[in-house]
Amino acid sequence: MGKTKKSNFNVFEIMFGIMWLAMGLEGIGQGNGGQSIGRFYASIGKWFGKAGDSMVTILGVLILVSAVIYLVQKFVPAVPAQLTKAAMVFMVIVWAVTVLCCLIFDIGHLDGFADFLAMVENLFINLLILSATISFCGESVTK
Repeated sequence: MGKTKKSNFNVFEIMFGIMWLAMGLEGIGQGNGGQSIGRFYASIGKWFGKAGDSMVTILGVLILVSAVIYLVQKFVPAVPAQLTKAAMVFMVIVWAVTVLCCLIFDIGHLDGFADFLAMVENLFINLLILSATISFCGESVTK
């Protein structure tokens, strides 16, 4: 019997790819949601004012493109490995910056224990996303 080719399909990875698509669309739509990247987008808007709107849109487009590249390579093996690697490295950088910016923003707005708990929750959600992104990035880089 011949060797069977290992499937590139992993439901968890596909879910994260769809999540990144949604977060890219959130940036394009100037969303300022209460969790994860929405808080990062809100921070950019507050720190850079009107210029921040353009930065959020550009960042949203880049996240969306990276998510599309990541998802397409799961189903189309002909996608160049270097393109996938670049998209994944970009996502790792975005999430690392998101974690730092959200932490800085949240620490500056602590008004009590409930705010502290919300900050810790947001921090761990972002760290979970970052660790999964790093894991997926490692798989893409070793291909």
